[in-house]
Amino acid sequence: MEHAESIKNIAETAAWVCAGIFFIYRALTGYLVTNMSLSVSCTRQSSKRAGNDLVRVVVLLSKGPSGTIALHDIQATVRVGSQEPDLLSPSSSATSVPHDGSVAGAGTEGKPAILEFSSTERLSFESNSAGRKVIKWNKPSQANPFMHLSPGEATQFATFCEVPTGRTCTIDVAVLGKVLWTPTTSQWRASDVSMPLLAPSDA
Repeated sequence: MEHAESIKNIAETAAWVCAGIFFIYRALTGYLVTNMSLSVSCTRQSSKRAGNDLVRVVVLLSKGPSGTIALHDIQATVRVGSQEPDLLSPSSSATSVPHDGSVAGAGTEGKPAILEFSSTERLSFESNSAGRKVIKWNKPSQANPFMHLSPGEATQFATFCEVPTGRTCTIDVAVLGKVLWTPTTSQWRASDVSMPLLAPSDA
């Protein structure tokens, strides 16, 4: 009887060891890798301000089949071709709203302008007299500040800025996020190029 109990204990221990080895193997081979795809696209049109164009930047995030992502930050840089004039950052006529609600300052020579995306933070809400939940647009949630993307979900974020007419601009996007209950912060990057608009005579 004792011999049978010992064999049972050994078998249970071996099963736990094998399960641990399997988990480590799957982790090392990518099972716990954060699987999310990122794409960025740009559209361009003439601005009402002479000598400038408006560039719209759209970021699309698509979550893979495992794990839920908490989004921490999304930013983009916009750089004019190296031989071109400085980038005109968002102004009163082309506003990009960063996380602190201010308007991004003008870029300096040789440095890209940084664009931040709105709608990346979870908003607070309250109940009205009828018990209906109502969003509070100007109050980000302090208790649960991160937007989540569950497996199979997709969402997009957009912003825009002004750039000099006739100049090629490179847009680089970076995203930070974490799978829930894991310590590692993951990063995704993507880029696009906004080409100058063709003059009517060139179309």
